[in-house]
Amino acid sequence: MKISKNWLNDYLSSNKTNEQLVDLFTQLGLECTFHHKKNNLENIVVGKVLTCKKHPNADRLKVCTVDVGNEVLEIVCGAPNIDNNLIVAVAKIGSEFGDFKIKKTKIRNVISNGMICSGKELALNEDHDGIMILKDNMIVGTTISNA
Repeated sequence: MKISKNWLNDYLSSNKTNEQLVDLFTQLGLECTFHHKKNNLENIVVGKVLTCKKHPNADRLKVCTVDVGNEVLEIVCGAPNIDNNLIVAVAKIGSEFGDFKIKKTKIRNVISNGMICSGKELALNEDHDGIMILKDNMIVGTTISNA
């Protein structure tokens, strides 16, 4: 299981360094490692899928129009659970997280202006079965870090 230090801080008050905590947990018999994530979630926003239609040149892809607050983006998505009216996490062009750098890309002759993300891609959870579906009450255009 992976947990974040922020989550751990909700349950544990400590002035120990990360390395000291790893050592203490390991001594308790818990396999433990620590590494920094280089995720900058500031350019990743809450979006609402307005339309979702079959890609004209691919069986497993869909072309979605997504409202991200100040604009509507056309994004190609291959997630099996993508559908109309979902609230999702959208990495806009210029976003960098994990091994991803989001740029305008042509996918089978259709321009994709961002990426609809899974929780695993954003290092927020381990779910990689499809995109991360957010709660309906989230405000479109809000950064994921604020949401």
